[in-house]
Amino acid sequence: LDAEALCHRIRVGGAVLDAVTWGPVSDKAREVVVSMLQLNAGLRPSAGALLRTPWLKLERGRASWATLRGLYRNAMLNLREGQFKKLVMRVIAEQLPRDHEHVQNVTDAFVALDADSDGLLNLTEFLEGLARFPELQQHVPDPTSLFEAIDRNGSQLLNSMEFTAATLPPAAGREANILWDAFRAFDHDGNGYLTVDEVVDTARWLEGSLLAPEQLDELTEVLRVELAELKVAGSAEEIKADNPEGYLRCMHRKKYRPIDFEEFYYLCCAREKGQCAKIVQKELYRLLNRHAEVDLHEVRTKEPPAWPPDDKTATLMTRSIHQPRGGLLGARREAKKKRRKEAQAGGAEARAAKGS
Repeated sequence: LDAEALCHRIRVGGAVLDAVTWGPVSDKAREVVVSMLQLNAGLRPSAGALLRTPWLKLERGRASWATLRGLYRNAMLNLREGQFKKLVMRVIAEQLPRDHEHVQNVTDAFVALDADSDGLLNLTEFLEGLARFPELQQHVPDPTSLFEAIDRNGSQLLNSMEFTAATLPPAAGREANILWDAFRAFDHDGNGYLTVDEVVDTARWLEGSLLAPEQLDELTEVLRVELAELKVAGSAEEIKADNPEGYLRCMHRKKYRPIDFEEFYYLCCAREKGQCAKIVQKELYRLLNRHAEVDLHEVRTKEPPAWPPDDKTATLMTRSIHQPRGGLLGARREAKKKRRKEAQAGGAEARAAKGS
């Protein structure tokens, strides 16, 4: 059927779904497609009505008390971080595979909290979830501010990627292999050092489709100020000028702080306690990598994920919380959840036995 004949058929009798092509598609799916192709615009369903159809509506899920509490606690801890660290967490959230434990936990919690099953969390749904944990609420004088901090574009709705990044467990943000993937995503020219321009460009790729131009400019300005306080070089040319060759190297006093992977790892992992030990570890690891080509992080031979893609299209989309049900994928997911629950139960029993 050529394009002209197809247009004529649609104008005369509306869309026709032939049995050969649409036979394998469910009745509910066909009903939705036909309703969207009605000739009379007034008969077509609105976006809200479509989200309430049985084919698109998400089933209300369940999440354990421990999972929900852990995610809200992570969100409160991450709220204290600066914009650069939050950007790193955003990159990590984009790179995590679907079968990662955190992604699975977020999906379960997100669907459980999403009372109207529209695939987004509004303020009421978020606060109702937080209200289940009074011991956490006492640490958040204004719970609405927590929601607004997670809602990066001020839409009053949270999508799954915002929730995934905001609730990233601190332990996951300190894993060397995860941080290596994030570092490679920032290091656009592959020279092993990060610059302010590379960080700002990454922020624009990630947030450009979500934020208004003035919001994006404000974010990038805050990033520039934070990185300037850390004495990060603005561009690759400044890094080169700060590392002269020959005898001048011995006389030159460095102006910028080199953000190689060891420094990046240190910035992402350092806490108020144990700073001295982290600094010693950073310098030791850097010394061995530069002069003996020994990578104590054991990540440099790892192939990073292909992110961001060359055309940056993946940064324009958010990950769907729809999950495959049944079949091999569903069976694998359920088996993994079962093993995780058994491990958690075994750990609880071991702690109880030790306490007694």
